[in-house]
Amino acid sequence: MDVRLLGGFALRVGDQLVPATVWRQRRAAAIIKLLALEPGHRLHREQLLETLWPDRDPESAANNLRVALHHARQGLERAGAPAGVFLVRDGDSLVLGPHDAVQVDVTRFDQAVTRAWQHADPATAERAASFYQGDLLPEDPYEDWAAARREALRASYLTLLARLSGMYEVRGDFSRAMAAQERVLAADPLEETAHSSVMRLHAQMGNASLALAHYARFESVLEQELGAAPEPETRELAAAIREGRLTPAPPPPAPPLTDVRIAAASRLPAAVDIPVGRERELAELQRLLASSRLVTLTGPGGIGKTRLALETARVVEPRYPDGAALVDLAPLRDPTLVLPAVSRAIGVEESAGQPIGELLAASIGERHLLLILDNLEQVAEAGPGIAALMTACPNLTFLATSRVRLRVRGEQEYPVSPLPLPDLPTSGIAALMPDLARTPAVALFVRRAQAARPDFRLTPENVSAVAAVCHRLDGLPLAIELAAARVRVLTPDHLLRRMARPLDVLGMTAADVPARQRTLRDTIAWSHALLDPDEQMLFRRLSVFAGSWTLEGAEAVAASADEPAFDTVETLAGLIDHSLVNARHEGEKAEVEPRYTMLETIREFAIEQLAASGEIVPIERAFESFLLRLAGRAEAGMRGPDQLNWLERLEEEHDNVRAALGRMVDRGDGEAALSLAPRIAPFWRARGYAVEGRSWLERALELVDDPRPGPRAAALDALGGLAIDLGDYDAADRHYRESVDLWWKLGDRPALVQGLYDLSIARTNRGAFDEAQSLLEEALAIAREEHDERGMAATLHNLGMLARENGHLGRAIDLLEEAMAIWRQLGDPHWIGATASNLGDAHRLAGDAERARACFDESAALYSRLGDRFALGVIANHRGLLEQDAGHTAEAFRLHGEALHHFDAVRAPLGAIESIEWLAVSAAGAGQASSALRLFGAADAARKALGLTPLSIDAALVATGRDRAMRDAGSDAAEHLASGAALTLDQARDAALELAGPSR
Repeated sequence: MDVRLLGGFALRVGDQLVPATVWRQRRAAAIIKLLALEPGHRLHREQLLETLWPDRDPESAANNLRVALHHARQGLERAGAPAGVFLVRDGDSLVLGPHDAVQVDVTRFDQAVTRAWQHADPATAERAASFYQGDLLPEDPYEDWAAARREALRASYLTLLARLSGMYEVRGDFSRAMAAQERVLAADPLEETAHSSVMRLHAQMGNASLALAHYARFESVLEQELGAAPEPETRELAAAIREGRLTPAPPPPAPPLTDVRIAAASRLPAAVDIPVGRERELAELQRLLASSRLVTLTGPGGIGKTRLALETARVVEPRYPDGAALVDLAPLRDPTLVLPAVSRAIGVEESAGQPIGELLAASIGERHLLLILDNLEQVAEAGPGIAALMTACPNLTFLATSRVRLRVRGEQEYPVSPLPLPDLPTSGIAALMPDLARTPAVALFVRRAQAARPDFRLTPENVSAVAAVCHRLDGLPLAIELAAARVRVLTPDHLLRRMARPLDVLGMTAADVPARQRTLRDTIAWSHALLDPDEQMLFRRLSVFAGSWTLEGAEAVAASADEPAFDTVETLAGLIDHSLVNARHEGEKAEVEPRYTMLETIREFAIEQLAASGEIVPIERAFESFLLRLAGRAEAGMRGPDQLNWLERLEEEHDNVRAALGRMVDRGDGEAALSLAPRIAPFWRARGYAVEGRSWLERALELVDDPRPGPRAAALDALGGLAIDLGDYDAADRHYRESVDLWWKLGDRPALVQGLYDLSIARTNRGAFDEAQSLLEEALAIAREEHDERGMAATLHNLGMLARENGHLGRAIDLLEEAMAIWRQLGDPHWIGATASNLGDAHRLAGDAERARACFDESAALYSRLGDRFALGVIANHRGLLEQDAGHTAEAFRLHGEALHHFDAVRAPLGAIESIEWLAVSAAGAGQASSALRLFGAADAARKALGLTPLSIDAALVATGRDRAMRDAGSDAAEHLASGAALTLDQARDAALELAGPSR
């Protein structure tokens, strides 16, 4: 693929030009343009959504992205592009294509300009200038995402031409120097510096009259266009030519550097190698340095700040005629020694009678100088002095590396992130090898491994281990380099097995690195030593969080009752400033409740500090108590209007829950595990963690020889629900039966009603409808005796659903309406919505579309207020079937697509599968047999994988649709079904949403 962006958008696949008509869908073209402009040709999905659809709600924007991608992929495939090569997903990112298969003219131009600045060779500069075929994307003049890059590229081109002219002029080739300046004026007719150069060149060639004629034309144009006169320097040049004071002569050589001379030890070191996977960071830093004079790279030790800063400095050094100097501050501990170190680096001798700041300001003056201040964290108090020097010297720029911000005016912080990590492959490894090898973390591992052992190669046999090692090390470049060096004696598999404690594995590296980076532990210890005692205490205590945490969580483990209180907020902010904790601001509620994380390698060091402190037992108990309180609130909250918020909160806390349950199980405390796990079970069910949840509950039960009957009954009831989700109806029946027996023995009749209700669901799913009926009637009788209105309404509701499944629609409607009367009396919006939804479906099946629609409308309104997206998905599917019955196929497609969006948002696989099936039924009815069969095949495969059995009334409708599609497809039917069966559920979802069309 060759993408042209300069002078106008065009795209070729091989020798085939993609027709302009393909890009009538402007956002399809915009996706390719954005990816082509991005280093690495990849963008996170959220960046695309925010850039292209900033005013749309997240669902609508996401669906529009899918539609635009569909158009773009179709256009590429019509031009001969192989399917699945370009515009592919990589996790949450979209990738334009394999690195070696995508060529972009902007990239060619940028690379050529970099080479031109590295060589004083006019031919190299001419070649670079030839790549600039016009301004970037002139057809998109009002797109904000293109404007800044357009101006930067234009400035790069014009600056290059001025340099080219200067190189010709130095060589005495005034005609070509003149031609280069004329090209500048063709692009920018009012560029006064170029006009002055043309005048001077005419004069030096002995053509004073041409020089003055050019000045007269420029003076006239400037007056007409801007109502302005030329600058004084230009007027003085014209006067000098007119009076004969400017005689033909070669231009004077550049003035030598006077009292600022960069010391040999402070010159930029020659590049040993280029940082791997930092193309984006390099590009962004270059742009930041064009607009900011103090850029601070922050991040934990080993993240690659110094190497990135040096490479950036090498690239931008031509912008600074007076040079670039590296000032290594690692040996310093006294902030007052920073400016003296700067003076030594640039060869300014200190004077006893003049403050160092004034001396530096006077010596640097207006020189264009770049200073790289490396390792500022331990002397960050020098920030005000640095800021004062920057104020006094208008052309002085600082590029700093530090584990903390300087916190001075004008500072532009640039947090350096770990290297991007690969998806961990589970199958099809050979086909994924090229993509895995290009992933920055893996590429760095391979490069360093080959330096240690030249015959090392990435193979299908070792690539999974290499990827897992990179994940274990959080993509931290130093850690990856240290690990890769071990391939001298360990295979990647053996290395991975030793990675349980990477701080112990990763020892000495190259002899020429600083002592503080000889081991990963030394690197983190360097930062830890800079913390005050309260920060060190909080740092080690936060290590109990295996995932991210909130301020509430931090406060729960921060200090015990017998310790002096400290300000958790300020102390946590200190850890963030030292790059030991990261603040994560994402999602709609980030401003209200940000979350915090540690890199895993840093957390391991913190765990060591916690173990050494003797605090581990009380802090772990405080952590577990916090999670128990949180789980209790979540259990209640998920029954009300905050259900979605609590699901999201538990998703964020899930790694912490796992850690707490793991500790409880490891110490054999089954009672503690049974107090937590059943409360998390509704989350496990809603978010598809049924296998994991069942495992935790089973292990907890095994640890307790004689558990209290109440906790055991609750655990068994939770196990039954998880077994239902997994399609293990025998186990569900067994667990529910035992929980019912325990409720009987305990005499807890309200809980018994719930148990019988749950057991009826297991019997229904096994097709034992008569037994389910008896259980529900028994539960209803107990509920009536206990005056348990909630129990009565719930059992009446399920009796109505059972009657609907058996085809007794009149009785189903009566039972559901009786349940509805109770729910209305109780004022429970969740159950009113659920009952209205199922009552509407009963009316639909009975042929009463008007009543069905009224029920669906009421249910949708309630669940919209509650924010229950699972329920909204159910209603959307019900409505879609209603529209399908009426022959409104387009509206049916839209509604089933809407349902799929809802189920995808709450990660409900059964709901997603059902939505895909209904979209397939709609497609079959619309004569789209191949698409329908592909979705039927995908849904069948997903059901088998998850062990999910459809209700008979649904299965009959699906079977009818499949039979129709198979008849229409004829001999190709089996092929389409097999193609769908090969899709993952995510791929099937995307295909179904493309079929559904854009959201409204």
